[in-house]
Amino acid sequence: MSVRFVRPFSVGIRSLKQRYPLIDTLRAETRAHPIYIVCLPITTRKLFFFCQYTDLALPDGKESLDAKATKWATRAWNKLEQSQNRVNKAVVDLVQRLLKEIPWTETCFRSIPSQSKITRYLKKYQETEKEHELEKPQDRKLHPKQLAQLDISAEDLEQIPLYYPSTLLSSETIHNELRNEITKGAEYHRKYMFLNLVLLPLTLPFALIPVVPNVPGFYMAYRAYCHFTALNGVKHLRYLLDPQGGENHHLEMIGLETAHNLFLDAKHVVVRTNVLDHIEKSSDMEKLLLDEGSIKTICEAFGIEEFEQNFHVALYQERKRLAQEGLEQKDL
Repeated sequence: MSVRFVRPFSVGIRSLKQRYPLIDTLRAETRAHPIYIVCLPITTRKLFFFCQYTDLALPDGKESLDAKATKWATRAWNKLEQSQNRVNKAVVDLVQRLLKEIPWTETCFRSIPSQSKITRYLKKYQETEKEHELEKPQDRKLHPKQLAQLDISAEDLEQIPLYYPSTLLSSETIHNELRNEITKGAEYHRKYMFLNLVLLPLTLPFALIPVVPNVPGFYMAYRAYCHFTALNGVKHLRYLLDPQGGENHHLEMIGLETAHNLFLDAKHVVVRTNVLDHIEKSSDMEKLLLDEGSIKTICEAFGIEEFEQNFHVALYQERKRLAQEGLEQKDL
């Protein structure tokens, strides 16, 4: 697994004039790839990970049917949210509270597309290494079915970039944490996918009630689908990290040395102090490295604005956990 560090340029910690060029530079760095993964710390021991990709990473350059179905369901849900019907409003409020308690790692795994839906590319080779140099990206493009059929090692494929703030995280920490989440996620999502499928038929009587939609049925079906897509993400991430139990990983770890400045946008002085202390390795206690004030900027910098709400949910759950464990500072 290769590791390299990128220093866009020196950025002052609290200078607004310099912060915005950093955002633009990070966006340019990440958006240069059709697919990439980002790992960002929430606490000194927990990291938020997600995958972002464009149509160029898709086999036919088009969205899959399930992606279109997801968008349709999202539009239907948005319409339900805007309903002024008292019952619908109560249902929406209940579902939103339920969704807020769903483990935030589910969103992370769901952001990682199934291995069967992502195009990979062969590496570029110099003429001295290969008789026929492949120059055009379309000449090096491999359909997922081809990748499954051909015996191609990770060393022959272009790696997928994984970006992280190198002053707050190490590649070893990321590797260990992702492996831990993969193990837990596989068991959790498999269990609850089957549970939702078993309970789904029991909601059919609600469909007979006029006016009120079968929200329980919709919720069970939606949750089963979420667990299914999360499981696909778990499997793909496991493959990308360690395809054959060795060191030939599909991920290129790219450390961004100045990205920690985005975390210093936190409104809470305590969180900013936590970030500085973590950089200096002055404390072993688990602490928050994020607050609501820095999430928007971070999402903008990495081009993942659609994950902003999910990032807030992750912070809410981790803050709640730390409070239950007596680790959260009282002034946060």
